[in-house]
This record gives sequence, structure tokens and C-alpha cells, in this order.
Amino acid sequence: AEYAAKMANWTKAIKSTFPQAQVALIGERWNAYSNPREDNWNKLVLQNPVSAQADAATLHIYCPLDESTGSSDPKGVAARLATAFFRVGKNKAMVAADVPARLRLWVTEMGIYPTGPLLWTWLEALFYLLMDMLLPEIEQIDLITPYCLVCSDPTAPSFITSPEKAVVPPRLAGQVPWTPTLK
Repeated sequence: AEYAAKMANWTKAIKSTFPQAQVALIGERWNAYSNPREDNWNKLVLQNPVSAQADAATLHIYCPLDESTGSSDPKGVAARLATAFFRVGKNKAMVAADVPARLRLWVTEMGIYPTGPLLWTWLEALFYLLMDMLLPEIEQIDLITPYCLVCSDPTAPSFITSPEKAVVPPRLAGQVPWTPTLK
């Protein structure tokens, strides 16, 4: 509730200065574990009357993958791909129960953990493809981006590198020569 009250002031200030701006609050994805703060976040923040001026909520959807079976084992492939259906279904139910229909949803980070043997494989690509295809079943979603789309994290879908540094800070992106490298 404290976050909602603080964001109400920011939302009002942003919209008074930039009337066409879309303002998002931080939302919470469905999790398989229980954490009282996270379990109640959407009700306390997104359903809070002081949040009425917000246009959207952001979600970071991370999916744990079972590493007990190999990525070439048919059971492992099926289990990993089934995770996409399971996670999207659980998030869809959470959105229906906890996110007001007036709010659009922006999935500003999406990823898997731990990456382990799945990293940079066709199975990883299929998993992301499934998530990208299934998440729009949640009708409020307008935006889906993977975790760290362009950065130096080894699990990122692409990297930004420069001769001087491994990571180009955003404030220097226009000043430092860089080359995006797709995996």
C-alpha cells in the first residue's frame, strides 16, 4: 500500500507534465512458492484506489526449469516445453483474479532459470517461442520482452560489446562504437 501511495503522486506528476504518457506500476507474477508480500502485492497495489490513474502494470515472468533430465531426453524436452503452458496458465489465472481489467500489462522481463544445459540450444529457443506465442492469450498483455534483451549477461538473447568495455552503459550508447551480436 505504501508503494501504491508513492506511485500515485508520481503518476499524477508525470501525467500532468506529459498528458499522453502511459504510466505503469510494478505488478507481481504468479509464483509456485508462497511469499506473503508477493502473494498480496497485486491486491495491495494494483487494486488500490490510489492506483486508478495508472495505465498498466509491469510483470517479470521467470520460469524455473527442471535440470534433472537432459535436454536431448524426450521426457526432458516435453517437461521443459510443458513448463511454458503451465506458467502461462497460472499467470493467466492470476491476472484474472488480481489485476484490474482497466490495466494493460507489460512483460518487461521474461526468462528462465537456471539456464544450465539449456542455454543457447534449440530447446531454449523453442521455450521462448512458446512463451511469446502463449502469453498473448492473456488479453491485457501489450508488450513482451525477454530478460536483458541487449546486454552483457551471458543468458541474454543478444549482447552489446565494445572494444573498450564488455558493457556499454545506456548513457554512452550514442558515443561508443558497438556491435550487436545475435546468438
